[in-house]
Amino acid sequence: MTPLFSSNCRTALFFLSHRATYRDRLVSHSEIFFSPDCQTQLNPGQLLCVQTRPEPTDIRAYFDPLSQWQPDLIVIKADATQRGWALNLRSQSVPKILIVGDTHHLNRPIQSLLNYVEQESFDVIISEHDRHHLHYFAEAGHPRSIWLPGFAANPHRRQPQNSYQHPLVFIGSAGQFHPYRRYLLEQIKKQGFPLFHTQAPQSQAADLNNQSLISLNISLNGDLNLRVFEVLAAGGFLLTDRLTPESGLSMLFEEGKHLVTFDGEVDLYEKLNYYLRHPQEAQAIARAGYDHYWNNYSPELHLQRLFDYLNTGKIEHNYCAAADRRVQV
Repeated sequence: MTPLFSSNCRTALFFLSHRATYRDRLVSHSEIFFSPDCQTQLNPGQLLCVQTRPEPTDIRAYFDPLSQWQPDLIVIKADATQRGWALNLRSQSVPKILIVGDTHHLNRPIQSLLNYVEQESFDVIISEHDRHHLHYFAEAGHPRSIWLPGFAANPHRRQPQNSYQHPLVFIGSAGQFHPYRRYLLEQIKKQGFPLFHTQAPQSQAADLNNQSLISLNISLNGDLNLRVFEVLAAGGFLLTDRLTPESGLSMLFEEGKHLVTFDGEVDLYEKLNYYLRHPQEAQAIARAGYDHYWNNYSPELHLQRLFDYLNTGKIEHNYCAAADRRVQV
């Protein structure tokens, strides 16, 4: 019997940011990308996009003009900004999936998303980066809440290298919303470490991670952020801050084998010194992390996990909200 949900199903994707931020195919071979940050593009043979209103809007305002195309599946990624929120989802008889956006910052992020879930009708809730908050959704009466770390990531694959151009790199922002990150980066430079800090498009960032001995990551508020997956996918050696067990980082990767974590400022300096002096160890960890990521957590594998869950209701226990011992349902 042919599965009901597969890469052939017609999918409506309501996301934030530009279409080019994401993979060419996020869910299916027949998908339309809706976002307030894209330009409408409905020419056959190209990535199909519809620009949405920034304010919350009845989803029928977007589907009614597309009378010749109706989705089999609706996937919405939403955060506390409420930008582009699709409303009146009960008007659609197909399954609806909510990918919970960042719940580790902005104004009342967890409560805002819980309110959205209560207001609308979702069949499955997915957390990508904040597994430690998924229990709130399960306890609020949504047992079909699962964790698919880095589900919407756009990894750029690069083969691990035996040499490097940059000893230490951090790629990303360190502005007003990242005070601790900014502080650590400033202190690293004051300590005399050869830090190269920049911002770059995804493909260029992958090249830099691949060509650096150490790729540094510093989370915002304990989130399992995209940089973890982007660095490993690009064959880089990842040195990141240690997260709580509830974040899921230690469930995915083995400390000292696939990546290395640090606990605070002094530990960070010690590990920077160590791996700068032992580059072959860093490169061996980078190769193991690269293999482990692509063999276990690639977008294709996570997508198959989602389809299996939609078709059978089954998923590996570690990906269930109930795997968090705090869940009381």
